[in-house]
Amino acid sequence: QFDPGVLTEGDTTYLYTGFCGRGDKSRHGSMMVELEADMLTIKGDMRIVVPGVEYAEGTGFEGHAFFEAPSIRKHGDTYYFVYSSTPMHELCYATSKHPGKDFVFGGVIVSNADMHIDTYKPADKPMYYGANNHGGLEKIGDDYYIFYHRHTNGTVFSRQGMAEKVQILPDGSIPQVE
Repeated sequence: QFDPGVLTEGDTTYLYTGFCGRGDKSRHGSMMVELEADMLTIKGDMRIVVPGVEYAEGTGFEGHAFFEAPSIRKHGDTYYFVYSSTPMHELCYATSKHPGKDFVFGGVIVSNADMHIDTYKPADKPMYYGANNHGGLEKIGDDYYIFYHRHTNGTVFSRQGMAEKVQILPDGSIPQVE
């Protein structure tokens, strides 16, 4: 388990971790555990919150299963779990009314290859070199932004930090941004 993401509410901190590559059935998905106020003592058992690719069938996460990079935010009464999916170039999100269960796939927030966008090109045509993606959702003033990285120079070793303004619609959905 790596790539930790945390959310603290009151005296409870929720710690999210995970890495789930293709073909590795020993890793079931992103895991969450509650921590005591000292952030060292584990409170309860670890639980899977979003399935990895080997366990995604029949869950609604097919094609967008958890790969790595969990990040958690709360907007209103809804928890937004942002993560890098198995295709790697995407940052996806799932929502729940609880921090550790019942997450439902919401969609792709951003693709660092601009996949799924058909406003200026065919949706299945990548415009950039796509590879792994890490990021998180952050509220600045009254607006939300997705922070992530894209790859430059045609290599996974050259990364450029990016930020795009996103909308959280009244129904809780986040439309994908270019």
